[in-house]
Amino acid sequence: MSRHIFAVLTNPVEGREAEFNAWYSDRHLHDILKLPGLVSAQRFRLSPEQIAATPYRYLVIYEIETKDLAETIRELKAKDGTDEIPTTTALASGVLASFFEPIGPLETRR
Repeated sequence: MSRHIFAVLTNPVEGREAEFNAWYSDRHLHDILKLPGLVSAQRFRLSPEQIAATPYRYLVIYEIETKDLAETIRELKAKDGTDEIPTTTALASGVLASFFEPIGPLETRR
């Protein structure tokens, strides 16, 4: 079983932030977590204290544990936008989604 992180950067449509957040937190995360291999999800909002500018205001980090990441991705793509994983018109275009694999152990403060 290999571990991966799926990072998704998004924005709401202007003026529809409450609808976007309700859909993401109350529906979308739960739909995604029904997929095999998806084990956790956490949402983040851009902090006002920034080192560098970014066009994205929201981030979701999904943890994946799977034997076949390519199959997990195929299943996600096949179900995205269907009744199983519906989208919302409050989600702005230009989503940036990337899969990452660890290159070292998780380090913690000693």
